[in-house]
Amino acid sequence: DTKLIKAYRGTDNTQMGKMAAYQLGQSIGKMGKVVVFSAQEKTKSIQDRVNGFLENIGKYGDIEVKDVVYSDQVDDMESAIKGVLDKYTVLDGVFCTNADITELYLDIAEEEQKEGIAVVGVDATSRQQKAIRNGEEIGTVSQQPYAMGYQTMWTAIQATASGKKMKIERNILLTPAWIDADCLDDPQYSSYLYSE
Repeated sequence: DTKLIKAYRGTDNTQMGKMAAYQLGQSIGKMGKVVVFSAQEKTKSIQDRVNGFLENIGKYGDIEVKDVVYSDQVDDMESAIKGVLDKYTVLDGVFCTNADITELYLDIAEEEQKEGIAVVGVDATSRQQKAIRNGEEIGTVSQQPYAMGYQTMWTAIQATASGKKMKIERNILLTPAWIDADCLDDPQYSSYLYSE
């Protein structure tokens, strides 16, 4: 909300959270206990993802969110995740709000031999693609970085075009995609997959 910013092109992060809640809720039979492991609370994109998730998961009256843990609110995220897993010995689902937290959780769950917990992550990294194939993760809500970059550059070109006054839409939010085992190898979703 400043005149310094001509336009915004990015992912609809609220929708990411809502999609994650829907998929997690469906996978655990619309009932059970879930937790959220999140990146920094002060980041707007993360705030939107968490709020979208909590809003949508709240529609399932029989799903209880036991905890929301932010990486910038604890001394050590790995220890915090382990502490939550020890505290809530019966958990049905986990939502991780970004790729780093998702991969950290997957490593801890493997090490601690935590099985039977439905996991939804964000951004289809190589590690997550493997986890989806192995059944460790039910799926991930993924952004489309190519489209974000393309839209941003095209808008920048329009904004700086000499001699032409173009009307530029201020905010365009790109829809994320749900990536699971059913569409992981579908070429239609290849632009949503991250490789290293």
